[in-house]
Order: sequence, then structure tokens, then C-alpha cells
Amino acid sequence: MKTGYSLSIYGQYGSTGKLIARNNEGDAGIGCGPNSGVGDITIHGAEVEAYGGRYAAGIGSGEERQMGSHITIYGGEVAAYGGEYGAGIGSGDESGGDNGYIDIYGGTVYAEGGFEAAGIGGGNEGNGRNITIWGGDVTALSGNSSKLGAKQSAGIGGGDDGGGGTITINGGKVYAKGSSLGPGIGGDTNCGTIVINGGTVTAESKFGAGIGGAMDENLVKGSITINGGTVTAKCLSDTGYGSAGIGAGGRSNGGFLNLQYGSLKVPITINGGRVTARGSGGGAGIGAGQSGNVTGQITITGGYVDADSCGEGAGIGSGEEVAGSGGEVETVIKITGGTVIAHSNSALAIGHGEDGSDKGAELYYDAKVTAGGSK
Repeated sequence: MKTGYSLSIYGQYGSTGKLIARNNEGDAGIGCGPNSGVGDITIHGAEVEAYGGRYAAGIGSGEERQMGSHITIYGGEVAAYGGEYGAGIGSGDESGGDNGYIDIYGGTVYAEGGFEAAGIGGGNEGNGRNITIWGGDVTALSGNSSKLGAKQSAGIGGGDDGGGGTITINGGKVYAKGSSLGPGIGGDTNCGTIVINGGTVTAESKFGAGIGGAMDENLVKGSITINGGTVTAKCLSDTGYGSAGIGAGGRSNGGFLNLQYGSLKVPITINGGRVTARGSGGGAGIGAGQSGNVTGQITITGGYVDADSCGEGAGIGSGEEVAGSGGEVETVIKITGGTVIAHSNSALAIGHGEDGSDKGAELYYDAKVTAGGSK
């Protein structure tokens, strides 16, 4: 389906009917092939299954093609599977650019990326584009493969080596998981502009940040803002090497000791909502990953925030210092309102990770803060 054309799927009366679409190498299940742009795709109802060929998205663009279109889902039961290196919903392999829009208003949506690709967003080396979730029940998983090599793609956001794009969640029930090193929601070194205004959002990663960046990277570009909703963000690693719940990924066992990974260089702002953040290993609950510093501004102005490192990182702040690397908080943490509970097993609740140092925190009278740590 070339640029300038469009496809609308309605289903039969009562949203019944079923469409199954499969395609060949380089071609999206529903969308375009490797040598053409893709037109607008709108799904109003029915049961839809889409399987992209190798290098292509389940729904979206084919190999080396920018998505460049508007994918809109209003309802129905939609399952989209990217081929190898292709997103479930979004772009194909090496697609580049930031154009294209994905809007989900309702329905039940399941999107699974292929190897090194996002569930919803970019294929391998592709950015997340403009993704907005207004409602519905949405599950997005990054590619999970037994192949060796980097797999730093997000559940929602960028593929491996791709940025998060612009990700906005206004409502609905959302589950996003990075199946390997990538974040649940975000991108590689660039998490994009992430804004959560409402809904119930659960973002997890096997080794990367729940919301933010990938493991074995510093988070150097983007921003994370939570204004409302119920948000749970976790790094699930139990290896002793960990990432932040919200913030930067950490350093894996394979990271070289003389290299610093896991630094947070982007702003994190929480203005409202109910937020639970769990880091793992040496990663902070909110802030940097293991062996990472904090140079970005962490600000909490309202809401209910529960942050726990579950290890050697700070509850809110930096990750654990490892072999003389990381553990520093170079920007004052500001808590001006809301209710904040922070905990660390072996570091400061608010401030630095184990063996690090910090510039402290500004706490205002309007804030209710409970902090527990070992130091």
C-alpha cells in the first residue's frame, strides 16, 4: 500500500470478522514493501492478525522504509508480529527518521517486535516515531531471541540503536516490556520525550530500565515526565548488575571495568500520579543505573512516589560506584511536593549509591518524605 493510499478495516456487524495477513521478506504484514512508502492504516474493529516478513513490521513499513504514515486503532482485537528486525507496529529494519504517527484509542492490542525491534515503534536502528495511547488494553514486547549480540530495543519506543521518539500515554491499560537489554518504555541512549498523563502503565525490562534507557549505555538525550496515572516501572534483573526503575540502564556483567555506563543525563519530572519505581542490583529506583552518575535534574512536585533500589543504588539518585566509576550525584535532587517514600538496601535513600557522593537534596515543607537507607 503506497503513500497516498489508505486502508480502513471495520469488520462485520458487532465488530466480528477476522483478517490474517502474512507477507514475504521485506514486506510488512499490513503496510508497504521495501521500495515504497506506506499510506494511512485505520482499524475500527474486528480481529486482526498481521505478520511481517523478515526486516518488516507486522503493521507499518517494510525494510529500510520510514513509516511516514498514520496508524490508528480505534477498537477490535489486534495482534501484530514484526519479522526479524521489524517492529510489531511501526517501522521496519534501518528505517531512520522521526516521521509517522501511531494512535491507539481502544481495543485490545498485542504487538511483538522481531529481533532487535520494538513492540510498538522502531525496527532495528529505528526511532519510536510519534506514539500516543489514549485508551484500550495494550501489550508491547520487544524482540526476544536466542541470537547473540545487542538486543537494546524497547517494548514501546526505539529499536536497537534507535531513539524513543515522542511517547505520550493519556489513558488505558498499558504493559510494555523490554525482553532483553532494552527498556520497557524508551530507547537506547535516547529515551525520547516520554509523557504519562494517565492510565495504568506497567513498564518492565529484563535488564534495562523500566522507563528510560538501555543497559550498557548512558542515557544522554530525552526527558521523562509523569503527570498522572498509576505507573509501575521495574528492572527485573537478578544477576547483581542492574538498571534503574525510571532512568538509565546499568552496566552488565560484560561491561568493561574502565568504561562508565548507566549515567542519567536527562531530566526526570514527576508532577502527579501514583508512581512505583524499582531498580535492581546497583541501579537506583529513580535515577542512574549501576556505575552511573546523575547530571540530569530529578524533580518531584506532587503525587505519591515509592522508589526503591532493591540493592546498592540509591532509592532516588545515583547507581552504585563500581571500580571507581559512577555513584556521583552532580545535580541537587528537588522534592517540592507530594508524598515520597525512598529506600535503599545499602546506600542513601535519596542521594548517592553505595561508595558514591552527592550534592544532596532540596526538600520543601509541602513535601512529605519518608527515607530509609543504610547510610
